[in-house]
Amino acid sequence: NDNGLGLSEETIKAGLAKAIWSGRMEIVEKNPIVILDGAHNIDGISMLHKSIEKYFADYYTTSEETDTHPAY
Repeated sequence: NDNGLGLSEETIKAGLAKAIWSGRMEIVEKNPIVILDGAHNIDGISMLHKSIEKYFADYYTTSEETDTHPAY
């Protein structure tokens, strides 16, 4: 599979698995859990919300009375 980089798919996957993107879902404290994310637009905030619900379901709760879609 020629990806134009001369790298195998396995090499690319291994590199991505080790990649660190500071400021994106970055756990800066574990007790209590504190997550740093630089989401700065509607799409980024939406993805952050979905990621928190997916990966931190045990820690994250919302109320039906909570406005989860505020006007920006």
